[in-house]
Amino acid sequence: MTGNTVLKDFNIAEEAKAVGVGLIKDFNDTLVNGSTLEIHLYWTGKGTTAVPDRDFDVRTGLSVGAIVGIVAASCVFLVLILGVLRMKGYLGGKDPEDKGGF
Repeated sequence: MTGNTVLKDFNIAEEAKAVGVGLIKDFNDTLVNGSTLEIHLYWTGKGTTAVPDRDFDVRTGLSVGAIVGIVAASCVFLVLILGVLRMKGYLGGKDPEDKGGF
């Protein structure tokens, strides 16, 4: 809190001992600048092996299969929208029943 490590190796599951239980911790000698209390939670590398890979490179781009899939899905979506508009009569799909004759 506010730049100092207050709890090291804190395990909230052990502290709460149940799911959905509130946990209250009191800390003395906490310095607050203005009216803002800064709290940072850092992962210290313990407790999980499912850490996401952060080596993302924007220059690699999309694969050819992904681009073909996106283009094909966009075309299908466009044809679907145009079909619905034509059936509703917005694109001249329906003739008026009464053409003004007797």
